[in-house]
Amino acid sequence: MENYFESQRENIFQHCEVLIYVLVAVRDQHTQVDERKKDIEYFKAACDSLATHSPSAVTFALIHKLDLLHESKRMEVFKQYEKELLNLAPNRNLTCLPTSIWDDTLFKAWTKIVAVLVPDPQILQDHLDFMCQVLQADEIVIFEKNTFLVISHALTKSIQDSYRFEKLSNIIKQPQSHACDCHSEPRKSGFRTHSVSVSRTHMNGATGRGSQTDMHISNQL
Repeated sequence: MENYFESQRENIFQHCEVLIYVLVAVRDQHTQVDERKKDIEYFKAACDSLATHSPSAVTFALIHKLDLLHESKRMEVFKQYEKELLNLAPNRNLTCLPTSIWDDTLFKAWTKIVAVLVPDPQILQDHLDFMCQVLQADEIVIFEKNTFLVISHALTKSIQDSYRFEKLSNIIKQPQSHACDCHSEPRKSGFRTHSVSVSRTHMNGATGRGSQTDMHISNQL
């Protein structure tokens, strides 16, 4: 690992837009202290390298495997990590996120990361808000086509289901969801989804030139 911060430092950290650093919240008791110390040292080295070669880069720190802790201790451990990392990088645009593979926290974390890479997000949001009102939809959600992560969404009513994005993402991953370019179909999950594929020759969301983005409009049943 030291090699990355010495001989290859400039190549790796130059022209960087986003740094994603993953720290494991729980380790084996025999190696926990040493490994945690190394994690923190590498994080500091990465932030110092960004400050030199890509000062405008956004940094995300994922505090992972929190599910291995008792539920009553998870936020306490996360806050400890967050405080320590923020103190190590006071001048960085740093966001710390708690994650686990056993709930929707990892999906939400990657959604936030992808959203940072979207050009002109406010213009996209303004158009979505207008479209949502014109179509009288409860909500419009734009997913990145390859990862099915949420790029943006617009609401006309309050929706309490905090897991709805992950549910919709799983729905549109199903093969029958792509049987045609435009469809309306009720689902057992409590959503009626309308799928529209939109192609453009310019940058479309965060998917690149000449690519395709899926837009899904949902109404709760």
